[in-house]
Amino acid sequence: MKTVSYTSASDAEYFNWTNAQYETPSGLARLFIERLPQIVTAAKGSDWTYVGWYVEMLGLTYPNHFPYAFADWDGPEERKDNASSWRTITIGEDNGIEVRVPVPPPNL
Repeated sequence: MKTVSYTSASDAEYFNWTNAQYETPSGLARLFIERLPQIVTAAKGSDWTYVGWYVEMLGLTYPNHFPYAFADWDGPEERKDNASSWRTITIGEDNGIEVRVPVPPPNL
């Protein structure tokens, strides 16, 4: 199966598309469905384990933390100190608390 990825180092070339830089998030979603139907089809169905992890992640990061697995910037060494969790960055006011998010469950 084909896979796609995006990193902020790609700027506005989402999924290596060179003609989507002015799309809204909804527009990008429509393009994703149109251009990558095999991925969309494979993603259909329920995954309650992942949903549970996602809800926990939202609770841990609310209101001003954003989790990341890898970074395009210079920062602390990634995942060497605790490969079972992701670091977060703070957006807005920093409350001084480091938040760690467990990694998502494996795709079963």
